[in-house]
Amino acid sequence: MRTSLTLLSLFLLLTSTTVMSAKLYKWKDEKGNIHYGQTKPTEYESAEVNKPPPPPANAPDLNKPFAEQIRGKNQGDPAKPDTAQMDPGTKASQCAKARNNLTNLQNNSRVRVKNPDGSVRLLTDDEKQDKLKESQKQIDYYCN
Repeated sequence: MRTSLTLLSLFLLLTSTTVMSAKLYKWKDEKGNIHYGQTKPTEYESAEVNKPPPPPANAPDLNKPFAEQIRGKNQGDPAKPDTAQMDPGTKASQCAKARNNLTNLQNNSRVRVKNPDGSVRLLTDDEKQDKLKESQKQIDYYCN
């Protein structure tokens, strides 16, 4: 009984989110009747009903820092902040992190990394050497 109740609850939860994410259109036919549907009619002028509202005019652009990094990378800039203008605490933190990464890479013969899909794999020897070089560059950049 408990299992069937759990399955029913799970089914209702999954189907309710699917219905909520579907687009809903509203239109008026030639007789003046108002209709609603999930498919946009071709013969009538329609409007999307559950469209999310536009962002406020004064909303901050959360993508701006990422766009600046991408622009910097495309221009050949390493897209790293100038360490002379960096907060000393942040610089020290980045330095410690880079040193810790280098130590871990040097002391462990098998290094695991997480793939974008969430799976875990071991670094190849070539990848490990590339990571060692990158860690050393970060130490040179943040610690000196």
